[in-house]
Amino acid sequence: MSKTPVLLYKILVLDIILLFIGMSVVSSAIRISNHDDITPPVATHNNDFFNKLITFDDFHDVGIKKITSPSNPFNKFKSFSLTFPEVYIQPGTESIDVIVENNGTFPEFDLTCYAEIYEYITDPENGTLVYEDEITDIDLEEPNGGTKLINFDDFTFAYEGIYCLFLDLPLEIDYYPDNNHKELIIGVDDTNPDCDFPPILNPVDPTGENGWYVDDVTVTLDAHDPWSNYVSSGVKEIRYTINDGAEHVIDGSTGSFVLTEEGNDILVKYWAVDYVGNVESTKNSFEIDIDQTPPQTDLTYEIVGGNWLIGWDFEYTFIVFDFASGVNATYYRIEGGEWEIYTGPFTIRWNGEDILIEYYSVDYAGNVEDIKSSNVTINSNIYPFEILKLPNNYTGYIGRFFIFATFNTG
Repeated sequence: MSKTPVLLYKILVLDIILLFIGMSVVSSAIRISNHDDITPPVATHNNDFFNKLITFDDFHDVGIKKITSPSNPFNKFKSFSLTFPEVYIQPGTESIDVIVENNGTFPEFDLTCYAEIYEYITDPENGTLVYEDEITDIDLEEPNGGTKLINFDDFTFAYEGIYCLFLDLPLEIDYYPDNNHKELIIGVDDTNPDCDFPPILNPVDPTGENGWYVDDVTVTLDAHDPWSNYVSSGVKEIRYTINDGAEHVIDGSTGSFVLTEEGNDILVKYWAVDYVGNVESTKNSFEIDIDQTPPQTDLTYEIVGGNWLIGWDFEYTFIVFDFASGVNATYYRIEGGEWEIYTGPFTIRWNGEDILIEYYSVDYAGNVEDIKSSNVTINSNIYPFEILKLPNNYTGYIGRFFIFATFNTG
């Protein structure tokens, strides 16, 4: 009998007792008193059910408290319908472990617990018995919640599909027989999850030139765990790496991350893992080009000719660096003239006046450098016997001649 009807019977008996009290009828079976010397009737095996209702003290009840194995710690993150597996595992050998409990008020001895496993792969409607075992001589000496762990023989779940573990702990006299039985629906998952390819990129198309992105790129990944033989444990996480670096984890079957790295052919790999540990067999990968940094241009010069009478010939050279997409072009102009494309070193004769040179570079991704400017002033009587190479803002001797040169970069 279930616990709910028993509770209703208890309430009914209490109502009858209270009615008798209201009518000043004293029952010979129960003494009502305000003192602590109430002596309840003693339950006998001939009328256990009736005495249980009257005293609320003595009763027999044992049951299956918990199945501890097979189990899967990942399952605590999932919720399942009763028609679907409560535990998902990979194929393999599992121990069959159960905790039994004495919920009654009497010690119980010489109990036997039975276990059966049916697979629902070859006969999904009726199932096929593939395992049975029993544990005898179980003593639950401690009443009111005493437990014992019992270990059945191991079982090998060899094939993908649904299994059901049935347990039974019978007791000849048991007021709550419903908890003598327990079942566990087990899903054996041997199918790898997989991710969608290609991933979703935002922005969808490159924002720069020549296939390059010049902004951060948001990558969204989706994965699913295919149903096979009515089993799918679900996607636990998606893992990814950037340029074969450290693994990153996205919880669940979908999620996003932002690419801020810069470079040519940035390699992103990603793959899914399900709740039983199956890993996507082939890692997905894609490459992407990102360059958000403009090139850097420096202007150098050297004196290659001339004299103090006609002026000195300065040869200018641009040195440009771009980490990712590479330098596409460098532009310059002299004294506010027309912009020209730099093709190689050029020479300007200095006649004593400042020379203003402006310049900037553009990379293949379309990043444009801010305009820079240089203003050169040289004061000295120079008698060069060889080509002079001067660093920026140089002051000092060249041989026995003193030279003062400033090279201002703005």
